[in-house]
Amino acid sequence: MADERRKGGRQLTDRTRARRVKCDEAKPVCMRCIRAGRRCTGSVFVAHALQSAAPVVPKRMELALHHYFRTHCTTVTVTEFNVEFWHRLLPQMTHSVVPIWHASLALAGAMWSMNDGAGLSHDVITKLDEESARQHSASVQGVMQLTRSSSLSVHDKLTMLLANCMFAMYASRFGNWTSFLAIQANSRRLMREWRFWELVHSQTLSAMATHLLYYFVKSGRMVQESQLAITTEPSESWHEAIEFLQRRPLDSMAGAYLELDMLWTSIKGMLDDLPLWPTEEDLGVINNGRAVFYAQFTRWEERYRVVSASLPHGNPAQVAAVESRRILLKSVFQINFTQTKGLRDETCWDAAGEDFHHVFQVIRSALAKPEELSTGGVNFTPSLWNALNFIARISRDSMLRRQAAGLLRYGFDESRVRLPRNAHGFKQEEPSVRLLVDHIIDLEESFWAECDESPRCVPGRFICNTHRVAKVLVEQPGARPSIFTLLTMGDVRDGLPGRRIVLRVPIWS
Repeated sequence: MADERRKGGRQLTDRTRARRVKCDEAKPVCMRCIRAGRRCTGSVFVAHALQSAAPVVPKRMELALHHYFRTHCTTVTVTEFNVEFWHRLLPQMTHSVVPIWHASLALAGAMWSMNDGAGLSHDVITKLDEESARQHSASVQGVMQLTRSSSLSVHDKLTMLLANCMFAMYASRFGNWTSFLAIQANSRRLMREWRFWELVHSQTLSAMATHLLYYFVKSGRMVQESQLAITTEPSESWHEAIEFLQRRPLDSMAGAYLELDMLWTSIKGMLDDLPLWPTEEDLGVINNGRAVFYAQFTRWEERYRVVSASLPHGNPAQVAAVESRRILLKSVFQINFTQTKGLRDETCWDAAGEDFHHVFQVIRSALAKPEELSTGGVNFTPSLWNALNFIARISRDSMLRRQAAGLLRYGFDESRVRLPRNAHGFKQEEPSVRLLVDHIIDLEESFWAECDESPRCVPGRFICNTHRVAKVLVEQPGARPSIFTLLTMGDVRDGLPGRRIVLRVPIWS
């Protein structure tokens, strides 16, 4: 009887059995061993999606990487809407799916080796890079094995997209933006092919599906907008996904932002598709598409009023992100595109000047909240960063765009060095870092004194269409420092080479 009870009972790891410690059966390693910093030799795991894969028996280096992933990676990568993803959902997946386990270790190794504050020796950095590359390769092999299946389960699809999420982040750590954007585009293609958004209404997979959609919808667009990346990919419309999601009430701020970002990405993509010299037919297509998305935006506003009323004391960063995106999107629907006939540029945004000021004040106010500052720093999230970057790029109001760029510099510097603060909570001394948008503003404003266009540039107030930066070309993506070529509308029109600049901060800025 005793033997039968033991056979039917829990399977203990060798380590916990020897120490008479109850095994928690976490996979692929016993969590009690991880927390104690010991090698776990008995708890092995074969992923549900990879029944033929070799069991995982973590090595000492893997346990160290896993510890770094849990204590560091899941903290620094958190934004206003994905706390649950990084603190609960993703750690659970690393313990239950082999490709995700390897992908998490690869990302941890890449982030650890590039952490200047860790004080690592050259030999340690080399070992971390080598182990990170091995883990990345193991994860890719696991995902490739999944793709050979004749029929993919929902679990398989979720695993592939989650792995792609981590592969993209892995590529970004090395500044490989070509791979990053390619992974992003392929993942969004799969989401459309699988109608992945339908899982948002699944009782068991809703949270993970929502967070993956949130990541892939925003990330590629944010990188492109931050560096004015030139892409040959066709614009992406999320019209079908929005229609499906709007069949039910909004139940969270994350869901509200997801729909709003889908709308922004869709209509911004339409604008990006406009040729430099649009015809009446081109503008007609834009106006027809805008009408469709405006109907969805109106429904979103009605549903958002309900969810915002139920959360009167929401997270300030979440509220600021949603509100800033809402204001900018609403301004798109008020643009008079007839003004752009014959020359595509940002003239159409001039009427949105008050909206830009409003967004800046929303973000500035949220960043100065006492509850935000009590954590020891200004809480800059990617969504807020992107909105400020957009204002600094598009606005012709010299003072406003300089203020937005200044706030971006403070946000960038805040992530590296802590300096004394003034009464408003921001640093007293001006950071020396210069971002890409600073160089763009400087170039555009350098034409004030020599402009002979009609209408011409007006110092301090106006930059003519010809002297607006239209394209940014990147030489050797991932190189440090990064070398850019800025092309104005005049450069593009006249076939001129543009101006080369050297950027010593990360390319995504």
